[in-house]
Amino acid sequence: MSLVRLLGFTTLTCGCVVGRYRELATSREVAYVEEKGKGCATCNFTGMKGRVAIYEVMPVGEELRSAILKNASTAELRAIAETAGMRSLRQAGLMKVIEGTTTIEEVLRVTLS
Repeated sequence: MSLVRLLGFTTLTCGCVVGRYRELATSREVAYVEEKGKGCATCNFTGMKGRVAIYEVMPVGEELRSAILKNASTAELRAIAETAGMRSLRQAGLMKVIEGTTTIEEVLRVTLS
């Protein structure tokens, strides 16, 4: 048996859908509209309710397998995996922000830079 793919995952807290409002948010690179929950009895006045998983799947192709066998650094392995189409946990979390499922603060809280 050989290694086919590696999987990493974590969960994010979702924004409460009751009393949701839109807010203009900014990061270093871009301004965007983010949906947030105001807080209500449904979410115990936190603005967040429920959880959603985000995944980081790294397919192990020949190039990555060869790099692993040569004891390549973590940075080299990540670069090879990203070239092959891997999406990081942070990128998957940012997709949830775009979908309106969670907030940028929650993504930054649970993912490494």
